[in-house]
Amino acid sequence: MADQLLGVLQTLRANFSTGLFCWGIIKDPNTQEIITKNEVFILEDQIVAIRPGDNRKIIENKHLYDVTISSPGIPPDFEHISCDFSKMLLRNFTLDCFEAVRDYCRKSGQLALMRSQPWYHFARLARNALTHDQCWNFKSYDLPLLPVTWKGKTIVASLQGQEIRGTIYSWYDACVLYGAMFEFGKTLK
Repeated sequence: MADQLLGVLQTLRANFSTGLFCWGIIKDPNTQEIITKNEVFILEDQIVAIRPGDNRKIIENKHLYDVTISSPGIPPDFEHISCDFSKMLLRNFTLDCFEAVRDYCRKSGQLALMRSQPWYHFARLARNALTHDQCWNFKSYDLPLLPVTWKGKTIVASLQGQEIRGTIYSWYDACVLYGAMFEFGKTLK
């Protein structure tokens, strides 16, 4: 049963890694032109990518959404796009890993074991900040737990309302946290 959780976690890590490779493509001036010349459309039953010179017949007479990166006449701000894309990857990776482990523990009756892990409250608070509004917003039941320290990073009450920044939780921290969750997953029944 825990093998299924480990498989989910491995898939989430692969998606995170693939996203970071895409981040590199977005940041690279040599590939930015390719990004702007390709067209992507969302149809009712599929997603279609059309390269320059490809036949657009597949999208004729269909309801679709054009998901072009920029508006006509306005060049894309690749620095902004890549920054927000990397934040989305961090947010989704953290959320998805935490929720996968928590759901498994809830279903298998091991939630108390998860809550006893040294990373649990740190991960929960980081997940909450990332997924709600990218700010530290502690609930009344969080405050007595603070400060929470994990791997040399400390979440303190004075962060309340501040934007989450890479000094307390970064892409590196997400990878270390993933490793801790994966190792924990190996111990589950």
